[in-house]
Amino acid sequence: MPTPPGPALSNREIALLRATADHRVELTCSSEPDLRVDNLPFCDHPSARALVHGGLIEPTATGPVGTWVPARLTPAGARALGLVAA
Repeated sequence: MPTPPGPALSNREIALLRATADHRVELTCSSEPDLRVDNLPFCDHPSARALVHGGLIEPTATGPVGTWVPARLTPAGARALGLVAA
């Protein structure tokens, strides 16, 4: 089971989760994904990867390595934003 990126999310991580909930985030198909928001690169790679590896954000599809696909919140990501009951 994935673990969240830490005991508390930073404001930047929360903003990235909100952007994901608003369908504004894409990520690369990769073991170390890169993210972009509103088609602009998201430069905080450690935070982005922590959210993906922590199971809060996931790709909506699979594809060849390096392919950009839309991102979505996982149930854990929705709980972290308070969108669903814990």
